[in-house]
Amino acid sequence: MYTKHIVYDQFIPGVERGYGDNMKRERKTVLFLVILLGTFILPKLGGPSQTPFDLEELCKNIDNSYKCAQAIERFQLKHYPKYVTRKGNRLELTLKNGKIKIIENSPETDYDDVEGKHYSFREYIQSVGYFLIHVQYWEGSKFLMVHDKTGKEFLIPEVPELSPDKDRLVSVSGGTYQFNGIQIWKFTSGGLVLEWTYEHKEYDRFTFNAWADNKTIKLYKFTEVKNQFVNIPQILKLEPAGWQLVNEESSK
Repeated sequence: MYTKHIVYDQFIPGVERGYGDNMKRERKTVLFLVILLGTFILPKLGGPSQTPFDLEELCKNIDNSYKCAQAIERFQLKHYPKYVTRKGNRLELTLKNGKIKIIENSPETDYDDVEGKHYSFREYIQSVGYFLIHVQYWEGSKFLMVHDKTGKEFLIPEVPELSPDKDRLVSVSGGTYQFNGIQIWKFTSGGLVLEWTYEHKEYDRFTFNAWADNKTIKLYKFTEVKNQFVNIPQILKLEPAGWQLVNEESSK
């Protein structure tokens, strides 16, 4: 229950591993200064619109996905006190119209219910007007996007990655107990619209790399080739006929 997601980046080219003791100390010092800045200084100046460092750094010693989400929430609530508050079993989101949107956990008596849900605030993405909420199930998790004008809810499988023009988001997920694939959503005045979805039925896993431009997404497909696990570069490109997923080498 509440198992932390497996990250398949150890095979990705360019990802450094095996820091020496000096690098570890320097990294911890930088992280401490960033947390100090974000927790005590920036909130007094009005707070940043987005968190200035990787939130997963807060969970590097946590192996439970719900506890990780709660650690992130505790940190993030200091950044957005005007917009998000935690009151016991529920989150209260202040919308643009002044109304309060309530997101409430399943009753504690249903904690062991496979249908139970527990919510943790992750971020307020002001640039596109959405609150991002982590949703923990008995097995697996998803993310809830809540429109800051209407309060409409949109469920996506993983943390959203915004296109450079902020016209779309891609959500890439892979896991045993959750959606295994890719979704692309388009931002509209009425809310998010699911533009394209791909669910892989086998054991392969996709991970997000980067938006190359507004119509091209770089991914990795974690798979087994000749009894070895590798990450194969993939390209997801918007063509006239729609989104097309191909191997990076074959797209050149």
